[in-house]
Amino acid sequence: MAQAPPTGAPAAAPAPQLVPARVLGQPRSLEYTPEARRLGIEGLIVLEIEIDERGRVVDVRIRKGLEDGLDRAVIRTVKTWTFAPATLAGRAIRSTSIRRARFELER
Repeated sequence: MAQAPPTGAPAAAPAPQLVPARVLGQPRSLEYTPEARRLGIEGLIVLEIEIDERGRVVDVRIRKGLEDGLDRAVIRTVKTWTFAPATLAGRAIRSTSIRRARFELER
């Protein structure tokens, strides 16, 4: 007669909860530069934002840009934002956030 495998193995511990960073303050909103507006630039900018354990923006990279001057203006603006830092198991951690900004001219 075959025996069932032993069931005394310890249960796996639950994975620690990861809470992503979230924007707390945007002192400056994202705005068109005069040049981008004049050129009629529209579309999506994709940003990679590195956030430290205190919620400060430490680096911003453009993953998909539109126009050099507009991209630089967006980076300058995002560096003024503040975040609630990401947490892992209740402890603040450094993290990266991917954000999108759509630019559309009013018609």
